Amino acid sequence: MSNIEAMGSKLHNAQHRIEILAHNAEEFLNQPELLSTVMEELAVVLEEVEQQYEEVLLTRQTLESQRQRYQELFDFAPDGYLVTDVNGVIQEANHSAASLFGMLQAFLVNKPLVILVADADRRAFRTYFSRLEAAPQQRNWDFRFKSRQGGVFPAVITTSAMRTAQGELTGWRWLVRDITELKQAVADQKAAATQTELDDLRSNFIQVVSHELRTPMTIILTALELLVHFSKANGAIEVKQQTYFDHIHQAVWRMNALISDVMLYADAASLNPALLNLETLCAERVKAQQTRDDDRHPITVSSNGACDAVYGDDALIQQMVDRLLSNAVTYSPPGATVRVLLQCERDRTCISVHNEGTYIPSEQQAKLCEPFYRLEKTAHIPGIGLGLALVKQAVDRHGGELTLESTAEGGTTFSVTLPGLEV
Repeated sequence: MSNIEAMGSKLHNAQHRIEILAHNAEEFLNQPELLSTVMEELAVVLEEVEQQYEEVLLTRQTLESQRQRYQELFDFAPDGYLVTDVNGVIQEANHSAASLFGMLQAFLVNKPLVILVADADRRAFRTYFSRLEAAPQQRNWDFRFKSRQGGVFPAVITTSAMRTAQGELTGWRWLVRDITELKQAVADQKAAATQTELDDLRSNFIQVVSHELRTPMTIILTALELLVHFSKANGAIEVKQQTYFDHIHQAVWRMNALISDVMLYADAASLNPALLNLETLCAERVKAQQTRDDDRHPITVSSNGACDAVYGDDALIQQMVDRLLSNAVTYSPPGATVRVLLQCERDRTCISVHNEGTYIPSEQQAKLCEPFYRLEKTAHIPGIGLGLALVKQAVDRHGGELTLESTAEGGTTFSVTLPGLEV
């Protein structure tokens, strides 16, 4: 028997004694000892009642404290919590649920939970709900929900049943967790894995293609050398023969250069910065270009600042300078001077290459760095339009900027600005 039941029994007995006392008042007056005994019993009962009352108050305060603590945990939980009746009508909603759906808590109450489910998932949600009672105590499922602002977000729900001590179902508790960021992270991970696979495939493809393209070029060059050797062995090489030999050699050289450019653009190497002397580097690239050009275009180099100690990727900067010099020479009239200016400051290094060649209209300048793009008026000049694309690629790898100025009277200047290269 519980304390409350025992207290009730004692109160009932005391009430019965009082009733007897009221009906037999004269008898008790004639028997003071009996009256005294009854009064003592009533005093004991009253004392016990008072003690039980204090315990009930304490228990009530404890329960109220626990209820308040539960309510605070419920209201301020980081995930959305909902309580529905057996039919799925919302009875309670915490702050996170209200924020998740963009609605006030009071607005959510007495609304069917299904109206918060995205239209495309409602049939699946009704099927899920109809099978809940026969399912295990908790089940997790992914659904898309909608907020009052009209947005749709993915969420995982965890459902648990509320039952009486006798096992009768009284409602459902729902935990709703937004998994937008989780799904995005999974998608990013899959995309990264896919990109890695594509990079590996591209790398393998480039190696195979490079080998397959260079092999015939090597065979042609070997055959050309044998032809030149046997021609010389059989006497002097005729002018016509030498012309053909030169054409073949130039064609193979251009093809090898083309293969190198395509492979270089498709398989960009990682950035490997190191301390370098920009003045020396540019002087070497100018000398190499003049050798290829047979000194038909004078090239001058001037510098400002500490250009003998800059920090950058040697191979990529050589690539930039080579392509800019080659373009400047290719699109300049014979004898025109190409000017290279180096400006090395504390927070940036600038390489400018100026030529007096073809004017580039402003509306076409934005497309110049696109792979394989060429101006219509230069279509007769050998090339495939990868030079500036390679320059832009190398500049981007350094986090720099490529700019262009072109006028019909003053010529064209390409400028590469690389941030923070000076040590």
